[in-house]
Amino acid sequence: MITMSNMAQQPGQLYRAIGAVGEMADNARPAVATRKRILPELPEIVDRPKTTRFIWVTFFALCLSAAIEDWLRGEIGLITGSIGIGLVIFGRIVLNKSDLAYLVATPPAAFLIAVTLPDLIGIIQSANPINQLGATVITRLSNLAPFVLSAFVLSFLLYKIANRK
Repeated sequence: MITMSNMAQQPGQLYRAIGAVGEMADNARPAVATRKRILPELPEIVDRPKTTRFIWVTFFALCLSAAIEDWLRGEIGLITGSIGIGLVIFGRIVLNKSDLAYLVATPPAAFLIAVTLPDLIGIIQSANPINQLGATVITRLSNLAPFVLSAFVLSFLLYKIANRK
């Protein structure tokens, strides 16, 4: 049998309890394997006020431009789409490198809210609100499809360029 009597136990050291005899057997602890993180770490938000401000400005600007364009022209399209692409460029200037994931996710969500907001009262008062909501979203986003896709691609490319290794 292996005796551990001549080895002094140091704080933080791990000893295997198999085969320990004598006084050290009572104090022996089994060795523990270190655990590796399987999931990648999520990026920390470095600058919450700037990120929050960007998200609010994006939603507000797109909703306001969609409402004004719908009121003036009767459809949502060129003005709102141009403002959406401009907001992506504005977001790249304002946001930190670690917060650029919000640049990719915010514009499509803001476009969706912006196209439903001008018709919200009509959607709620219709006989079948779910069908009316679907028709509104499909009709309005069909006019904005090139702008939504180009804003998404631009924001994704800006994110990838900033985070390449």
